[in-house]
Amino acid sequence: MSLAPKPGDIVPLRHSKEAAQRILVGLKWDPKSEEGGFSGWWHTLGGVDIDLKPVLDGELPKAGTWKIPLFYASRKRHTLSKASPDETYNLDLSCYAFDKDHEFITQVTPDNFEMTDESGSIYHSGDDFDGGGGHDDEVVYIELKNLPENIKQMFFVIESKNVHLFNEEMNPMCRIADSMTEETLLTSKIEPQEDKNYNAFIFARIMKVSDGWKLQNISKYDYFGEVTNVKEELSKYF
Repeated sequence: MSLAPKPGDIVPLRHSKEAAQRILVGLKWDPKSEEGGFSGWWHTLGGVDIDLKPVLDGELPKAGTWKIPLFYASRKRHTLSKASPDETYNLDLSCYAFDKDHEFITQVTPDNFEMTDESGSIYHSGDDFDGGGGHDDEVVYIELKNLPENIKQMFFVIESKNVHLFNEEMNPMCRIADSMTEETLLTSKIEPQEDKNYNAFIFARIMKVSDGWKLQNISKYDYFGEVTNVKEELSKYF
């Protein structure tokens, strides 16, 4: 097995050539505190809440989104009392796609109506609000064979979505793997960054070139404020 690429390295993206040539990007982290009783049981099952509010408000999903069974599912961890934002660690995994000229095309996030691209080739497992699911807490799947022709590169980004910074998170780790074989191609542990106000982690980028797909390990910390344009912020990593 080849050694995993170091930050900055660009290597061939090894993936199965059968079926949809699907790869996955996974994110996992530990919950802030242990829970028991009903909520602990729900953790084991990977509990799902269904959020129909956007539909009731008259919003419609983008074309192709109905093929994802859990499009409206938010994988909320049930607790006997509702936790405030500072009582949980809430990380989000997102994918940002660009064309060959670095122009933004689409994004796939755990937010409602952004959980898949229009082609249905990039899709998200759903929003996990506090981690501790046992395996990957959030996953983005990419079907390389079925991607629109104009998508030439994708960034994978992790953000802390509440008051916590990465110097507080508990063992967050992300990975890229072949979805068919489960061979891990790249892993990165998001280490505590003391005295640094980082709430974003630019994990990796995949790029389509003439002889196939390439994988770049970025592993850079960043800070995204409320008005940060993430698409513009990513331009410095091309």
